[in-house]
Amino acid sequence: MEALIKGPQSGLQPTIPRDTQLRKVAVERGVCTVDFSEAMQTNHSGGTSGELMTVYSIVTSLTENVPGVQSVRILIEGRPQETLAGHLYIGVPLEPESRFIGKSTS
Repeated sequence: MEALIKGPQSGLQPTIPRDTQLRKVAVERGVCTVDFSEAMQTNHSGGTSGELMTVYSIVTSLTENVPGVQSVRILIEGRPQETLAGHLYIGVPLEPESRFIGKSTS
């Protein structure tokens, strides 16, 4: 998560809003709960695509890289939210979406 928050090293746009801090991470029964500072919402640029990219960069990073994690719950300042920017319901743990996982075939 720290690398994702830091953002790309070159050429790509960050998916996590500036000044976002990771407050806590916990894994229980296959669900990874990540708690972010309020900057995740207040500094989010908005838009459907932007919100999808933010949420699924988190979900995909954790489910693909942390053994046993099957879904991800996103909290802001310790509280569940309905959405980050008004487009995608995040009030429940989210599972990875294959359309957001760009695995190469070679």
